Amino acid sequence: MATRWITKKNKHNENIHIPIQEKKTREREILLEMQEQSKSEKRRVENLEDKARAILKDISNVSDVDLLLDTMKRYTGLLSSYSPFNASLIQKYDPDYTIVRSKGEWDRFGYELKEGAKKIPILVPIGVPKKHMPGEIVKFIEEKRAEGLSDEMIDHLVSEKFGGNPEGYTHIFKIGYVYDKRDVKPNPKKKQLDEWDIDLTAKELYEKAKKFAEQNDIKVVEGGTDESRGYTASTNAGIEIHVMKAPGEDRETVNTILHELGHSLLDHFTRKIPDEQKEAEAQLTAYLVASHYGVNLQKETKAYIGSWLDKKGDRFTEENLDRVLKTAKDIINSIDAMNYGGK
Repeated sequence: MATRWITKKNKHNENIHIPIQEKKTREREILLEMQEQSKSEKRRVENLEDKARAILKDISNVSDVDLLLDTMKRYTGLLSSYSPFNASLIQKYDPDYTIVRSKGEWDRFGYELKEGAKKIPILVPIGVPKKHMPGEIVKFIEEKRAEGLSDEMIDHLVSEKFGGNPEGYTHIFKIGYVYDKRDVKPNPKKKQLDEWDIDLTAKELYEKAKKFAEQNDIKVVEGGTDESRGYTASTNAGIEIHVMKAPGEDRETVNTILHELGHSLLDHFTRKIPDEQKEAEAQLTAYLVASHYGVNLQKETKAYIGSWLDKKGDRFTEENLDRVLKTAKDIINSIDAMNYGGK
């Protein structure tokens, strides 16, 4: 075995020559690297599996009120609260809108207008029943929970008070005003019912997930998605993921793209399994990948999977879990490679 020498400085700044056996040293280094990678990989897989099993075990504790709140939070695009005409007005007057609500709605969520807040005009119908807005429902739920009522009773009361859609027609309108999230601040005298902070980690993860999709020949289309957050389509040109990307909703956006990536990578177009298992697989994949990078989608995931599996974890088999773990691991490894490569 060839002996080589390296030269180093000692503490007296003198040159000293140290013999090394290159092959033996390098073999040891490689072996140690492989062992460390193996341990790290094992811990990563075990961690993912622990998280997956924990959330599947806990879906039986999801209440109907949790499902309602999740649905309201998931669909917060303009068309969920405003007519197509008013949605167009909002986009025209403020193309960089994030989350838009009336002064009264912001007040229900515990926020107040900043000085000089920009008014965005909309048309408000006169003479027809008023549409129930999300803040009104959320505040009602919070109040009833504070009174100590069970979620079962609250669900009944919500259905009784807010059930059904107000109907009616009018040709008379007045000008009303709404305000973007950027023009409100927490009211120190009130409890904030929801946080609307932009999560930079989620924003960065979205861009990584988008790049991962493109590297795997999956086209990402950002824009209108009708009434859903997103969907996956198989076209003659290949797979397309459509994402409703509204500024200021980074957590929902990253949840959507990872969920749709799950559908694509799990081959849900051709695999013949029940729809509830497909949706649970896709959402569990999104949850595991997001949580690995510090984006917490636990509440959304419990509610979403709970609704599809009818709150029964045994409807999700070991085969489903195995596919999810493999897919989540593949996405994480690819995103990690982008990070380490500085791309």
